[in-house]
Amino acid sequence: MKEIFTFIILLLIGYQAFGQSKTLMDKTQKALNVYRIENDLDKLAELNDLIVEVFKDENASENAEAHYLKAQILTEQLLNDEYEIEDYRYFLEDIRIAYDKALLKDVRRSNRYFVLEKLYSAKAKLGEKGAKFYEAADYNTALGFYDSATYLNQLEIDYPRMIRPDTSTIYSNAVVAHLAKNSDRAIELFQKLVDMEYDRADAYDYLIRLYEAESYDVKAKKIRILKNMRFPEE
Repeated sequence: MKEIFTFIILLLIGYQAFGQSKTLMDKTQKALNVYRIENDLDKLAELNDLIVEVFKDENASENAEAHYLKAQILTEQLLNDEYEIEDYRYFLEDIRIAYDKALLKDVRRSNRYFVLEKLYSAKAKLGEKGAKFYEAADYNTALGFYDSATYLNQLEIDYPRMIRPDTSTIYSNAVVAHLAKNSDRAIELFQKLVDMEYDRADAYDYLIRLYEAESYDVKAKKIRILKNMRFPEE
């Protein structure tokens, strides 16, 4: 009897904790809706504090709605050019995890369409910001943004609403990886494009040079043969 009583008490505590967490999520969602109307930077900063509070509850890490809410807030921060992101590395990791978990934990696919809709906006903005750092010759920072855009594109493929990879994003990611002197990442991405029979001959040229620089002569030769087959000289 004592064990049953203890179980009921623990169950009631769990329900109470869930109720508090749900209330806080509802409060955060309402604040997000207000921000979207008013576009107030102060409210965007407040949203950051609110989502931190949401994830102080250990149950939030298993809640698809909580991750989707966090993904929305991070996307709004990304889309607002006046919002200052203090640490790009942390932010980019955070937004990748938020979208990843929002899709992974949504086992009933209740929000998949809406998550992917927001994800597309985030992916496009990541590419745009990556291009700005690329133009400023800050290749390492640009690489972080392009890597994140490619990561989100992979989520689109893994949780289908899109039927093919975004090759233009992958190509940009590969070029920036090369400029940032991250040869391993550049080789990985250019090889991926070659495997997909990407329709730009210079992707093959990049990969050939990268393989040669790493003394992978046999691989370089294979890519050169593939290039000649796919892009024969007239």
